[in-house]
Amino acid sequence: MATSEARLKDAPSLFIVLAACGFARSIEHLLTDKRSRGAIETAERFADGLAIAEEVDRVSKAAWAVLLEEAWTPARAIASAAAEAAWKAARAAGWAAIEATWTAAREAAWTAEAATKAAEASAKAVNQSILDCILPPRIQVPFPAHVKGLASTIYETRDWLLMPILADALEESGQTAMAAHCRGPIHAKGCWVLDSIMGLG
Repeated sequence: MATSEARLKDAPSLFIVLAACGFARSIEHLLTDKRSRGAIETAERFADGLAIAEEVDRVSKAAWAVLLEEAWTPARAIASAAAEAAWKAARAAGWAAIEATWTAAREAAWTAEAATKAAEASAKAVNQSILDCILPPRIQVPFPAHVKGLASTIYETRDWLLMPILADALEESGQTAMAAHCRGPIHAKGCWVLDSIMGLG
């Protein structure tokens, strides 16, 4: 697990990694190849300080291989050219570790090219909810032991079904805003409530 100090130091790149992971997880059902899902899992481990650069590079190449094995269309060619330019800029800024996750997310998005406008609007709403889950500033206040324990369990297992229980515990502790967020329908790794409780900065 990344330390609070490390997270503060690498906050911009970690935010991008976690946002990309959240977006990809929201359409994970479209990822039929284990190499694509592996890219997401490795990026999440990287955000926790549990994956090294060599591992990220390996899964990135595997995710690109999946993309290249799919049928190529003019739309894909245009998107790929734009994406490649973005990746080069990201690497120059020191954010190479996000490449694998974005590749997996892009592959899933292209799989859903025929989606309706309603589906696109829904996906946009989901992505905004993920950003709202990750972006708000952390709150530095003491939390009871049982709240910390429950938050730790959710953080480690990504069992979002426990969030309403955490909401009740937070409300009893007077943290109504945090409780309201926990009762929301969408959550992602890097959630500001969990990070606040666990002191992750």
